[in-house]
Amino acid sequence: ADYEFNNPCAWDDIKLGDDELKRLKDNGIDAIVFGSLALRSKENRNVLKALLSLGASEVLYDVNFRKSYYSRELIEEFASYSTILKCNEDEEMTISSLFNVEVEALPTFLLSQFSSLKLVMVTRGDAGISLYSREKVYFQNAYKSCFVDSVGAGDSVNAAFLYFYLRGFSIEKTLEKCAELASVVVSSKGATS
Repeated sequence: ADYEFNNPCAWDDIKLGDDELKRLKDNGIDAIVFGSLALRSKENRNVLKALLSLGASEVLYDVNFRKSYYSRELIEEFASYSTILKCNEDEEMTISSLFNVEVEALPTFLLSQFSSLKLVMVTRGDAGISLYSREKVYFQNAYKSCFVDSVGAGDSVNAAFLYFYLRGFSIEKTLEKCAELASVVVSSKGATS
């Protein structure tokens, strides 16, 4: 999909003061999810680093490449904070190229390069979801649905994954729920309509 983004826009200037950071630290953070597009501005990168320093249980980095708003350096910097890295199969090819690694070897490479990473998830459209850990590779077929629009499908996978994973569901059941929700999302007109 191709998107047009205003520059600047609201998400380029996310504010988080010391009071908010303290409140978050005091309450604890189960998960932080962020995507590459929110890293366009230095201010946002600094806010995210402050959040990441609070010690969330899980940090999901959705490497969602849009236009030229990504680089190898940004991937390296923020993958080093992350426990889960998620991309789609097109982004997987781009990351492979940026790191000069064969596509098939990319998950193993990322897991070996970034000690904080526990999981690498690749969404593959109607071919399903692959999930790689250091010990095992998991695969979930996509659910059949009447495809209308893919906008939001990746975000739904992120949400379902963290919801079930953080509640102690097995990886297999968690991926099943991800595929189930994604099938509903792709059967509806997305945010670009």
